[in-house]
Amino acid sequence: MISTLTSPRPMRRRPAIRPVPGLLCSLVSALLLSACGGSAPEDPPATPTSDTLGDTVRHLVLLNEAAVAGSDRMRQARTLAVPTAEDTPTARTAATVRALGQRLIAGTAEARIDAVLTHVAQGLIVEVPAARSAALTQQLLADPAVLSVALDLPIQAEVEPLSVESAAATLDTTVNQSVADLWGLDRIDQRKLPLNSTLVRRPALDGTGVTAYVIDSGVSNHVELQGRLGTGRGFDVSTSGTDCNGHGTHVAGTIAGKTTGVAPGARIVSLRVLGCKGSGYASSVLKALDWVLANGVRPAVVNLSLGIDGSLSWITDAVKRLTDAGFVVVVSAGNAQKPACQQSPASAPDALTVAASTYLDSRASYSNFGSCVDLFAPGSSIKGPAHPGSRAYIYKSGTSMASPHVAGAAALLLQRHPSMSARQVSAELIRQSTPDLITQAGTETPNRLLHISALHAVELPISTDLRLLPPTGTVSAQRQRGQLVRWQARITLAVHTPQGQPVAGVRMEGRYSHLDKRITCTTSAQGLCLLDTGTLPRTLASTTFAVSSLSHATMSWRPADPLAASLTLARP
Repeated sequence: MISTLTSPRPMRRRPAIRPVPGLLCSLVSALLLSACGGSAPEDPPATPTSDTLGDTVRHLVLLNEAAVAGSDRMRQARTLAVPTAEDTPTARTAATVRALGQRLIAGTAEARIDAVLTHVAQGLIVEVPAARSAALTQQLLADPAVLSVALDLPIQAEVEPLSVESAAATLDTTVNQSVADLWGLDRIDQRKLPLNSTLVRRPALDGTGVTAYVIDSGVSNHVELQGRLGTGRGFDVSTSGTDCNGHGTHVAGTIAGKTTGVAPGARIVSLRVLGCKGSGYASSVLKALDWVLANGVRPAVVNLSLGIDGSLSWITDAVKRLTDAGFVVVVSAGNAQKPACQQSPASAPDALTVAASTYLDSRASYSNFGSCVDLFAPGSSIKGPAHPGSRAYIYKSGTSMASPHVAGAAALLLQRHPSMSARQVSAELIRQSTPDLITQAGTETPNRLLHISALHAVELPISTDLRLLPPTGTVSAQRQRGQLVRWQARITLAVHTPQGQPVAGVRMEGRYSHLDKRITCTTSAQGLCLLDTGTLPRTLASTTFAVSSLSHATMSWRPADPLAASLTLARP
């Protein structure tokens, strides 16, 4: 069956979030794995103490981007060196944010910058002794360069594994899984019950070429993921992506396990934000999202089987930026038996939010619900890889287990159509889902169950045109005693699809008017080329860069307006 993308994604109705007084207006009040049940924790105290937060606390500091840009221009004007290969816009922005942060915390004893964010936001994660937290907060908020300050709070998450036989934590070392063990995979490849005990596997559609970024407790080197586990990173106490809890390994197995996964050909990259006991920090999640936006390779899906109690704008904005950049962000709805709109990232409009269903096609009793849910997927008694043990398996329940089913389905669709935008992928998965099957779905919850058997037949009116965005440029000068000695310029070129998707691997050719030679550049994963003039003499009044050609393996460029492919930069 051939289908096209004609149906827009349904609009969500988001309830108003009541503001919280004082410092906690943008505060992360809890970070928990969605696989744990029970009610949300009580609100944390507004004033940090060593009893609740330890001797050191972290602050999330959102900066005014105009202030950052102004500081960056000042730094460039002061520099005397010609830019090097390492002197990228990202590196300069990071250095500017860090320098601005050092100014902001000056005078506060023992305060230090834990990390800088430059992609999902321009901000800082600042660590300070708890006794000096309140004073630092007042100091930061008094500076016009600061937009907001939030406290970064840890929370403990409990993950309870459940087996079909209700024998919790029982491990199974049978590598060859039976279809009965994998009821979730069996359910999403057919429209209605009863299960037919047959898995629809298409060798040519297994997620090959797609990367799944698992932001979780880490991923172990399990036999299910052998040969497809990329180099991970840690953003908590560990700098590696290795699992010591088991939650992330199970999630990765549902996305891309050889026998337990929806997309058994996809590549997994572990980004660890939760520790061995399932505890984590909002700052770790933000650092991981920032890393994906800076370094991620598309086509890709990002899975977040975790939740932050309350609607946190930092997370919502980060999800939007990732989605705009082409990353499909799939998140769990949460396990608090309440509206998913009351959690982040489940409440993010650009996330694909997944609630959990049972093998009887009912909403799982623990699952969140409501208008922020996009899809249901199997989440109860899901068998997947266990930790420890490279050949062990375990059953787990939670919306954490539902989300990776959808992430795997997104990987299948991206393999077939790598140029699809993230929003197109979400819209198509919703359109392909089976309606009106889930009983007790919950008030205002879209009643749609994930279905994948027709994804191989999806056809799109895919454009093969490359779009060159209007070039942008910056200039800097070297002066002595107020007189211009020399100057330099840098031009940034961006290449997108007509749908706004950045295109990597485009070879660009062009010339600067002051140079008698051709310049070439290949676009990065962000679709960007950066071209420096080198040092220019003060006698040169201006230089113009003109693009002569763009070439790509499967796409072509037909410039509609030659003037749009050039930019003149004047001597400062």
